[in-house]
Amino acid sequence: MEQSLLQQGKEKARQQNYQGAIADFDQVIRLNPYLAEAYFRRGLAYDRLTNFHQAVFDYTEAISRGYRLADVYYARALVRFQLQNFIGAKEDVEAAILANPKYASAYFLKGKIEQKMAMKELAITSFKQAANLYLEAKDVNNCRICLDKIKQLQSSSIELSASQSSSLNVFPSQEEMFTQILQKAEGNPMGAIEDLNWVIKADAQDARAYCCRGMIKSKIGDRQGAIADLNQALQIEPQQLIARRHRGQLRYQLGDIVGALADFEQALTINPQDEVSCIGRGNVRSAMGNYEAAIADFDRAIAINPDNPHVYVSRAQAYAHQEEIAKAIADWQTAASKFVLKADWQNYQKTLASLQKFNSGSSQPQEANSCNFAFLETIAPELLTLAILAEQYYLSDPVTCIITVKQFAQLLAQSVVSKVQLYSLVSESQLELLSRLVYSGVLSQKIYYLFSEIERTGQQTTHHYLGARDHRERTSRHKALKQLQAAREISVWFYRNFGGEPHFQPEPFIPPDRF
Repeated sequence: MEQSLLQQGKEKARQQNYQGAIADFDQVIRLNPYLAEAYFRRGLAYDRLTNFHQAVFDYTEAISRGYRLADVYYARALVRFQLQNFIGAKEDVEAAILANPKYASAYFLKGKIEQKMAMKELAITSFKQAANLYLEAKDVNNCRICLDKIKQLQSSSIELSASQSSSLNVFPSQEEMFTQILQKAEGNPMGAIEDLNWVIKADAQDARAYCCRGMIKSKIGDRQGAIADLNQALQIEPQQLIARRHRGQLRYQLGDIVGALADFEQALTINPQDEVSCIGRGNVRSAMGNYEAAIADFDRAIAINPDNPHVYVSRAQAYAHQEEIAKAIADWQTAASKFVLKADWQNYQKTLASLQKFNSGSSQPQEANSCNFAFLETIAPELLTLAILAEQYYLSDPVTCIITVKQFAQLLAQSVVSKVQLYSLVSESQLELLSRLVYSGVLSQKIYYLFSEIERTGQQTTHHYLGARDHRERTSRHKALKQLQAAREISVWFYRNFGGEPHFQPEPFIPPDRF
């Protein structure tokens, strides 16, 4: 009798006659109060009628009787989610997964609950697990829904980050999206590649996934694999700028100059203001010996972004090939200054080496020796190198000497910041940094004045004289000598405070032309 009524109720529910189904399940339960399935079926009917509280009661009864725990916990989790009892819903869906670890829908629901609870990283993980399980079951549609959820969460994370750093609530650009993905791949590139593998399995036409995977492969040294992925991305979406220019960079690295040039040309057709492609095409043209055209590309890149030190290095090399040594030195000076501001000491040292090689007025650099700054060798050899370079320029090119002293002071200020463990701001100017050092009690007014004069004199000299030969020849060495003397004084202060000799007394300052 009870089984007949149970089947009758299930049929009414299938026909969406939920009230009739509930009446039948009521009779079944009166006949047999221990029949767990009846509670579960009646709970489903109440659920369809949005009588959620009664549904929770029936699901709880079914659970207490041990009936199909994965399904019943999942059903109760859905109802609690509707009731916005997210903590209870999360507990239920985790119980459902414990009962059935292959329950794709439960992982999907878990992701939705975690999303509501602002647990974005956990939600992304849950949606990925659901996508994997749907993929195993060859359920491509639900797999794609999971992937859309993941992309939505990743996009909202980037949007939130952008809104926190700017008062403008602007949706992230494609460039920012790629940057975010690649940053996440820094710590675990193979894990990122695995994630992208199943994204591509779910949607073989996802050009962005191929592009990202190609870029990550490039980072781990798999250049051929990277090019294969970028080829696939461009076959799907030929106008994808990032894939185009990154393939150009890889082709250039592999010696395929013609292919690299074609990619950068196409990239600039897509976006004529793309700085990276301008630099890339300039480097390719330099490799082909077309230095005039290369310099035009570097000029264009600098007009787009004047703060990228690498483009000045590339233009300096092109100028050097054309034997325009003065222009090359000017660019290396600018690059060195910008590397200092970015605290990129490795590239800074490389730039110094280039400057020494092409030291104006001398076919070979002087011996690395300085009686004025020698004491710096024990605590800051990089400062000593720059001081020696400034003294060498004093003899042949006072303007470059002044600019080099300015870079010396910037590097010394950064060293002070490191020594006192003061936080560093990338966008902060030298004068702003000096003001903070005074405010923090690190610099006295006298030392602050010396730093400030070095910075202002260097800026004025760069603005008025850089690249103009006639002005450079008329520049008085007197100004350069004053800069060197000021640099020597702040060096002594630095050594006394951070070199372990607070009473250090140096030898008298000697102008470089009297060495």
